[in-house]
Amino acid sequence: MEYTIDMLISYILFAIVVSMTLITVLNTVIAVTRVQVSTVKEYRLLNSLEIVATDNGYVVRSERGCLVYVVVVNSEGYKVIRGLTPLEVQALSSDWVIAFTTTTVSVKVGVPLGTLIVSRYGVVVEEPIPPYVIINGANYQVVPNFEVAEEGVAPENSAYFIKNGTVVLGVRG
Repeated sequence: MEYTIDMLISYILFAIVVSMTLITVLNTVIAVTRVQVSTVKEYRLLNSLEIVATDNGYVVRSERGCLVYVVVVNSEGYKVIRGLTPLEVQALSSDWVIAFTTTTVSVKVGVPLGTLIVSRYGVVVEEPIPPYVIINGANYQVVPNFEVAEEGVAPENSAYFIKNGTVVLGVRG
């Protein structure tokens, strides 16, 4: 009888020690695998621009601050303004205001002009590296051809789409 009680107590102590050891090993394995598994993050570069009229001209706004190139084109010439959004731009209501970021293009139409090609660096003679805007009278075309996508999701076969009236460069890869 005495041996039976000793054996039972020894078995209970052995089971407790083995359980504690297995719990420690399992927690270590979980912690190591959690550290080694990298989390995948989706970076969204969609940043629509908005050109808003104010008393002093226009303000180029975006959802979050970004570097923007604004080209103001009128019949007398053009000027290029570079800065962070929100960016105040001195322009008349008759001027074309074209805002470029690395991922979007936004256009405020002005009075009809001749045929012009406008890039983020100003009015150019030859076609520059896209994106750029071709002004033809009172109409304009953003190059390359942008496809409209529903809900701001880029189509599989296109790197460009339109979201909230702003041309957006889709991210590949």
